[in-house]
Amino acid sequence: MVIATLTEYHEYENATLCLMHELAIKSIEIIDGKAYEKRATPP
Repeated sequence: MVIATLTEYHEYENATLCLMHELAIKSIEIIDGKAYEKRATPP
């Protein structure tokens, strides 16, 4: 993929920042709610 213009680059940059923001929020929710402990099912 080749990004030809700065405007096109800016669109990808914004999308990346939104994705990183959503991942950070979800990570905090999982850690804060200790959801990783609730999913574990004993054998």
